[in-house]
Order: sequence, then C-alpha cells, then structure tokens
Amino acid sequence: MTGDGIDQNKRLPMQWAANGEDSPKAPVGATEQSQTDGGSVAVQEKNPNSLLIGTKKVLRLKAKYPEIASSRITNVEEDNTDLSVINYGNTLTIINNFSSNQTQTIQLPKGVVGMKLADQLVVTSGQVILKDGKLTLPAYSTAILRK
Repeated sequence: MTGDGIDQNKRLPMQWAANGEDSPKAPVGATEQSQTDGGSVAVQEKNPNSLLIGTKKVLRLKAKYPEIASSRITNVEEDNTDLSVINYGNTLTIINNFSSNQTQTIQLPKGVVGMKLADQLVVTSGQVILKDGKLTLPAYSTAILRK
C-alpha cells in the first residue's frame, strides 16, 4: 500500500474504451492504472490472440464440457515439460502445448488412443492434428479429445 491508502498490487477492471474511459463497474480512479494486459476491452475484442478473447474461449469450453469441472483429474506425466496431458475420468482428455515457439508431436498415452479430436484452442497460427495415434500441437495450443 502507498501512503494514500491505494493498494498498488490490486487488479483493477480492464478499461472499457480505447480512450481510457472506465467500465461501468470500475472503481473511481481506475484509469490511473496504465493500459496493461493488452489495453482496453475495446482493443482486446479486436485482437483474436488477446487475453480477453482467450479467456472467453476457455469459458465456452468449460460450459461445453462439464467433465472439466469434475474432481476426477489425472495428470499424465510426460518427459517434455512443455506438454500437459490431463484426463477427466475416462471420457475427456485435454493436452496443452505450453511452448512459446515449438510445435510438439506426441504419441498419445495408451488410455487416450482411440479418442477423437473434439475441440482445439490455438493461440498462435497453426492447427492441431490427430493422426495414427499421434497428436501434433502448434505452440500455445490445446487439444480436447473425447471418446
């Protein structure tokens, strides 16, 4: 906190308009925070790779696949630290490529072979490809596989 009682680490709502106007729900003085995280809502809605658009995609996927909210999660160990394989029960698997610049190809774990690609979330250019039990994911992408 600063001497004026303002917590400098407090996350404020994203600015609503590109001209710096506060959102209708923003506290008074929210525009004191510079445009971080890519700028205002108006700016981020125009950028398909923005944090706002990515968050909206994730929320839509969570609504579409209720298994994601379950507590039956198993993280499958991989030698590659850029990859995360998460099983939700035995019907849904999510595989993430956290690499910022590399396409990753993995042989699917035994329990996942036979699943179909149901959805993909790709932040960078490229496409998730599932072929012959192998999954290829571009950088910053997620594949959702379902039985």
